[in-house]
Amino acid sequence: MCGPAEKEKCGLKHGQYLEWECQKCREKEDRVDAQDILPLTHFLLQLRRIIKGGPQVPLDTFDLETWERLGMINDLIESIQRRQQAAMMFPRSMGL
Repeated sequence: MCGPAEKEKCGLKHGQYLEWECQKCREKEDRVDAQDILPLTHFLLQLRRIIKGGPQVPLDTFDLETWERLGMINDLIESIQRRQQAAMMFPRSMGL
């Protein structure tokens, strides 16, 4: 996110379109390239997709730490999805 100096600089550059430009920057920040994802995180995201696809995975397939990390990934993704839904429903209250 931008600090006060960056916001002031963008404000001078974009004027009345500042809000629109800020939204474009936030969308860029939300994107993640596959090359930026650590191998373990990539593995957990793939595992999440597989499990959401339907097959039952026996608990003893992975160690406890892997299941905990998968749970953290699930929590994080669900939190992001809730924020995105709230931002679409209430754009002004989300600072947009």
